[in-house]
Amino acid sequence: MAEQRSPWRIAALSLVVLATAGGSGLREDELECEQAAAHLLRCCPTLHPGALACQYETGCGPTVETTFSVPESQCIQSLSCEQIDERRLCERVADLDPPVVHFDDGGTESRYEVCP
Repeated sequence: MAEQRSPWRIAALSLVVLATAGGSGLREDELECEQAAAHLLRCCPTLHPGALACQYETGCGPTVETTFSVPESQCIQSLSCEQIDERRLCERVADLDPPVVHFDDGGTESRYEVCP
């Protein structure tokens, strides 16, 4: 699979690099998710950067988890672009719903598992 580069993809990857290199106090799941997202964006020319959420958010509302757990992110990072293509991860990731939410009543939605 040929790697395609466009200005918006380069800008998105640059933001990932700045966030991870800037000592911004990222959690491990955020950092690993960002690295997995950058890898997917390199391998998936049609994947929109906004399809992945790698921020852990908590506050007055529900807690929003990163799209991928640490093991899931590391699995994605370990795959070559050819393996990602063979497993159709680009399509599977593009079809994901919004990030995982933990509700006040204790209910949750599972994190995504796209890397078998």
